This record gives sequence, structure tokens and C-alpha cells, in this order.
Amino acid sequence: MGCESCTHDCGSCGKQGAGCGGCGSSELNREERAILLELAQTPFLPLVQFVRRESYFAPLEPLEPSPVYLRTGEEDTAEIELISLALRRLASRGYLTLDYDIPLSGYDYVLYQTSALCRRLAQMNPGYTIVPKRGSMALTAAGQNAADDPTL
Repeated sequence: MGCESCTHDCGSCGKQGAGCGGCGSSELNREERAILLELAQTPFLPLVQFVRRESYFAPLEPLEPSPVYLRTGEEDTAEIELISLALRRLASRGYLTLDYDIPLSGYDYVLYQTSALCRRLAQMNPGYTIVPKRGSMALTAAGQNAADDPTL
């Protein structure tokens, strides 16, 4: 089910209209602006998608929320989902790239492995191993322009 004013599929996020972040004005919300400014300061930031597997040879199954970017490792579910939505929206607008096949060299991702989210996912998925699929995000040229534009 899409919004009346655009072609965005609100069914993918479960919200309607401007509340989903996929529609409405071109202005950035506070979380989107914060992410762009962080990336303007640090060209690449870590990113993961948590996956589960039943055994070593079993296929990896993606878990939600995704993508996951943590600042402290103790973020609550609502904050993680807000950041995840902001990342998806920024990527869909061409402001940043989300690359699960390009982990940051020299970054050990221990924050993700020991995070409250990882512990929560393990409790919710007994019998499975929870693995953070390592990746990175980076600004595009459009993202750099947006980070430099105080009107967005």
C-alpha cells in the first residue's frame, strides 16, 4: 500500500504518509542530519546486518532491524529502529552507500558482538548462532552536498 502523494510502498515499514520517512519533504530529520554529519567527519563508519544460523553449514538468515549502526552498543530497540530507518532513507535518496560486502579494515566490530541488540536477538532466537555480518557505510557526493547544506 503506497502513499497518496508518491510511489513509496509504506507496507515495507508499516507506517503511512510522512510518518514513514519515505515520503514528504526533502528536508532531513534530526537523525538523518546527525548521520550525514558523522560521515562528513569520518568518511567510513561500521555497519552490520545481524543474521542467524542453526549450524556452521546452515544458510545465513537475515534478522531485523537492518541495517544496524551503533554508537554505544546500549541503544534501545526504538533508537536502533530509528537509525535503521534513517539509514535506509538516506541510502534510497542516494546520500550514502550501505555495503555489507566491504567491512572496515582494522575495525573489530566488538561493539556489535557485545551489544544489547545482539544479546536480545540471541534470546529471541534460541538454538541459533547470531552473527553480525560486517559492512560499512560512506557518503556519496550527493550526501556530502546535503551535509554541507544547512537548509536540508
